[in-house]
Amino acid sequence: MQVNLNWARLVAEGRAKAVGVQWSREEERALREFGIPADYVRSGILTLEDYEKTKLKDETEGKPMEREDLEVLKKEAKELGLEFDWTAVTKEVLIDEIRKKEEKKVAGKSGWKQIMGMSMDELKEELRTRGGEVPESPKRSELLSLISKVY
Repeated sequence: MQVNLNWARLVAEGRAKAVGVQWSREEERALREFGIPADYVRSGILTLEDYEKTKLKDETEGKPMEREDLEVLKKEAKELGLEFDWTAVTKEVLIDEIRKKEEKKVAGKSGWKQIMGMSMDELKEELRTRGGEVPESPKRSELLSLISKVY
């Protein structure tokens, strides 16, 4: 009898690193012994010290989409007009589609590739330089959207 695993569910629950990919021993230790959330471990955070530093940075500069809560990403995708089977879409697909949509909004505008590669601090400065107002505790996608409006 063949057993089919629901990899998307395992990933969503933090029980697998990615579809078809199990956690390494070091990653498993970070998850189980240190209690580091799966999204941080997926981005290479394996020690409590690194986790605390990254968490503080996320709180002050905003989380990258890869560490954002799925429900927050779903809300952002809906605001961008994206449609999915909200019960089945994976976080990775959602992030990819949000980024594509943001890039399309400013397609053809010179310098956009450079803007996409900027850090949070650089994005804030870019927005200020173009006369935009930086909101308190903005997300990366929010800054990109605001820059696209004043670009």
